[in-house]
Amino acid sequence: MLLATAWQQEISLWAPGERERFGEPLRLTDGYVTAMAPLSRPDGSTALAVADSGGLWLFDPGAPESTGSRLPTVDPRVWSMAALPLPDGRTVLATIDEGDALRLWDTDPADPDATTAGPSLPQVALVELPDGRVLAATDDDGLRLRDADTGSPVGAPLLAAGEQAGALAAVRLADGRELVATGDRHGAVLLFDPVTGDRVAATPPAHAGPVGALAAGVSPTGAPMLVSGDSRVLGWGPDGAPLGPTSATGYRERLSASAWLPLGDGRVALVLGTSSWRGDGELHLVDPVSGKRLIEPVETGNVAALAVVPRAGGGATLAVASRPDHVWCWDPDGSGAPTLPVEGVRALTGFRHDGRSLIAAGGKDRTVRVFDSATGSTVDCGPIAARGRVTALATLPLPDGRTVLAVAGGRTIVQWDPIAGRPVGRPLAGHTDVVQALAVLPGPGGATCLASAGADGTVRLWDAATGAPVGAPATGHTGPVLALATVARGDGRSVLASGGDDRSVWLWEPSAGGLSGRRITGHQGASDHLTAVPLADGRVVVGAAAGHYSPAGTWLWDPADRSDRPLADGLCGPLAVVRLPDGRSLVAARHRDRLLQLYDPNTGRAVGRPLPVPFADAAQLVAIPTPAGPRLAAGGSSGEIRLYDPVDGRAVGRLPGGDDDSRADLAVLRTEDGRRLVAAGDRHGVLRIWDPVDDRCLSTLSLDTRIWSLAARGSRLLVGCAGGYLALDVDPGPR
Repeated sequence: MLLATAWQQEISLWAPGERERFGEPLRLTDGYVTAMAPLSRPDGSTALAVADSGGLWLFDPGAPESTGSRLPTVDPRVWSMAALPLPDGRTVLATIDEGDALRLWDTDPADPDATTAGPSLPQVALVELPDGRVLAATDDDGLRLRDADTGSPVGAPLLAAGEQAGALAAVRLADGRELVATGDRHGAVLLFDPVTGDRVAATPPAHAGPVGALAAGVSPTGAPMLVSGDSRVLGWGPDGAPLGPTSATGYRERLSASAWLPLGDGRVALVLGTSSWRGDGELHLVDPVSGKRLIEPVETGNVAALAVVPRAGGGATLAVASRPDHVWCWDPDGSGAPTLPVEGVRALTGFRHDGRSLIAAGGKDRTVRVFDSATGSTVDCGPIAARGRVTALATLPLPDGRTVLAVAGGRTIVQWDPIAGRPVGRPLAGHTDVVQALAVLPGPGGATCLASAGADGTVRLWDAATGAPVGAPATGHTGPVLALATVARGDGRSVLASGGDDRSVWLWEPSAGGLSGRRITGHQGASDHLTAVPLADGRVVVGAAAGHYSPAGTWLWDPADRSDRPLADGLCGPLAVVRLPDGRSLVAARHRDRLLQLYDPNTGRAVGRPLPVPFADAAQLVAIPTPAGPRLAAGGSSGEIRLYDPVDGRAVGRLPGGDDDSRADLAVLRTEDGRRLVAAGDRHGVLRIWDPVDDRCLSTLSLDTRIWSLAARGSRLLVGCAGGYLALDVDPGPR
């Protein structure tokens, strides 16, 4: 027998008569202990039930290193508990919570996995098969299909555990097929055929933060490859086809620089530098295909720039500018490399001249210095000065055989001959904000071009021989452009890649008329809300929207040709499709200014007056066809639901909510007599059935579990809750 005592988050066990603790203390990960009770188990062991401010836990006193298993609770604030023996020999746990509710818990259910650590938070959707069967799609164990009546799995999982992210919805396409739509953890929107289990379409993966690192080279398999990084790295083919993430996990800090480093014997490494506001950046060398580490991370401080310096006889030296005060060199073969005596460097480039490997470094003092990478000595190339703080450098070969340095400072670019020690031509001017990146690529007709990217959101192309702009500035990014890289194709041509603060990566084709490009990344957060949107030409596209704080906005994606386009500016989820009496289908979306607005998905134009909502975080939106015309129901975090007539632009009903933690999910039911009802479930386990025509609550059901999501098909209602889902048949009776 042991005595258990608790202080804040620590539980100690004591043997009677002993002054020392029995074993190591049990520790909670969060919250303070509010109640404890010993609980006899059927196998003769004793568990310790512990309540804290975040939930109810079971611990094995003999395994203090375990984190315990959590029981899903409706009200986590339990103040008292006791073990209660039952006549059938079982022992249940009795608890009293903050709401003065007495609850009995069976801690030994038939399913031994029912009390595993952490509650599952399943989303549910109902999808109809061609043979009329209806399956439930759930995300409680990855993404899988289940029999809607029994809950038994149907087929193999569509996505493994941990891969699914974002919303879960059933979308019906123009050919009549109903597919399962969801997002994955890489930011893509996916469509699955529930009959075969195959993935039939997907948007490209997306970055979650500014793309500050781009690098291109040839993979160990001999194929050209582009990588882009924010806090994780995505791989792309030279045609923009996604190759997936190059590592299973992301990096702690944002990626600020990248380079493609040859290691010899045909091997290559992807070099990644990170930076943070704390100044504790690192240098990583990874395999560009698998993302596996080639060396342990090197603590360098924030990495401002990287450069690969070619060496005589092949191979290369890596130059690293890490803030605040030095540039150091590293040779993959282990030979000694110098540290360069230069401070405040923000840009690097490497080149060869007269048999020597040279490094040019520039920074906040507006000058560029050139060093011998073998000795670290300074090479006199004249007073190379920029028009502002040096932000980017590139080595530019000219048609006459000379090699010049392109130096970006402020809004202009200076070309400098390091041998003659003088500028070449006039400064290149045109950007309206700071130039952030430079790259060199083959242009039309075999000419060499210089590409520049600026904080003005444009990418520009310049003729290296004349300094003249090639075509008009290329636009597409919605914020500053941070990185450029030249991607070689297998056919001898090259394309330009750009990464921006808007989390996007673009590929640009050079031509005599300038640059023409397309976005290759998806829209991060655009799978937070998904719905099928019919268009006037008979096509059905997928409406995808991000949450309130994401800049991705609202997009329409055509799974047939993989094209997408924004619906309108300033919108976010949720989404709903409203069918008007005149046959038109409009998209209702939430504006960030506490407004609901209808949009024509064919033109992107707003239709009618905006509908004000009283809550800033409208998280649910459903369209309800009624005999009086369409209705929109919007739910907020307090569980309050407002009903609107989208045609007249007025509020027509209200279902009161609870506290600030009773966020409700909504679903539309169709009864056997043709009525449309709204089911609303909240986090306190309260399920309400609401008649939107009469504006009254028909019935209320209190469940002993939290409700996380709802899905309806006819009068069948699935309730996603902690530990799984419930299948209910709703019969409200006659009107």
